[in-house]
Amino acid sequence: MSEQNTVSHEGIVVKNSAGNLQVMIVSKASCASCQLKGVCSASDLAEKIIDVKSDEKFNEGDKVNVVMEESQGLLAVFYTFFLPFVLMSVAMGIVFSQTGKQGVAGIASLAVLPPYYFILWLLRNKMKKYFTFRAKRV
Repeated sequence: MSEQNTVSHEGIVVKNSAGNLQVMIVSKASCASCQLKGVCSASDLAEKIIDVKSDEKFNEGDKVNVVMEESQGLLAVFYTFFLPFVLMSVAMGIVFSQTGKQGVAGIASLAVLPPYYFILWLLRNKMKKYFTFRAKRV
């Protein structure tokens, strides 16, 4: 895998057990580094724990880069944003064409989201096989 086709975030190993690492990364919006972030409500900073498989030996507290292929990120965006949008649009179109009521169509389009995300949650273990992270030394 070439470095040009990857996305990486720096993190710290918080747990290491038999080649399975838990790495804490700090996810931040692009404006989080702005000097005015204290007076702006748009800044976003969140710590996330990511499960990473690694053949390399790391100790707790080691700094690592968590790397993922760019194509995997695009696939994740497809499943989490694009496909639900298409499902909502289709549901809205079908219900509106059948009832002629905008409110009912809007509610129906929102009603497709909980089952969709529940199905994704049920398939999370299968999806872990496709979305893999690697750890590299900083």
